[in-house]
Amino acid sequence: METAIPKREPSPTSDYPEVQAEPFRTTLEKHGLSLTRGQTSTLQVNVGLVCNQACKHCHLEAGPDRTELMDDRTMDEVISFAERGHFETIDVTGGAPELHPRLLPFLQTLAPLCDRLMVRSNLSAMEEVGPERFVNEFVELQVVVVASLPATNPGQTESQRGIGVFDKCIRALKRLNDAGYGMEGSGLELDLVSNPTGAFLPPAQEQAEKRFRDQLKKK
Repeated sequence: METAIPKREPSPTSDYPEVQAEPFRTTLEKHGLSLTRGQTSTLQVNVGLVCNQACKHCHLEAGPDRTELMDDRTMDEVISFAERGHFETIDVTGGAPELHPRLLPFLQTLAPLCDRLMVRSNLSAMEEVGPERFVNEFVELQVVVVASLPATNPGQTESQRGIGVFDKCIRALKRLNDAGYGMEGSGLELDLVSNPTGAFLPPAQEQAEKRFRDQLKKK
């Protein structure tokens, strides 16, 4: 036997009195503040969502099953925009940027257009698709490598990134070190980035840097 559920009538709009919000500019003026847009100094470029890993924390949900890659026309538009914008830094990311077939010629064109060219790498992708050519080109172009390494512990890293990832990351780091990256006086910058999993904040950067340096050197 079906039971009729009475339809609830929507509340009249008068139940919610209209609130007039003053312009944000007026609020700032009341507090003696001003907000002025500065010059944009960094251009970040995402070349695609294809990645060799499928990390749960990835806000882009990049992975091996994704097919989205920046096409040639869009890359040409980015280059044209970079020529007009005179950016201090161009930051290239993904997905795994190394999996874009046009990454190296793209970087070669961007390098003269900025003071600082960055590439964000998960390290393992570089190992899988030909590390020597990437490392050699990065050195030639003075690319700043921003490398993701979740932890100095293999188990912790692989629980986030997958079995076998830790060893690939270490091999890639050694290749970069051998080429001068992270070595004093080389001028080649290598930054490690850690994305902790779980409902907690990462430790202070100085503390994390000391632990990473000490443990990676010992191991």
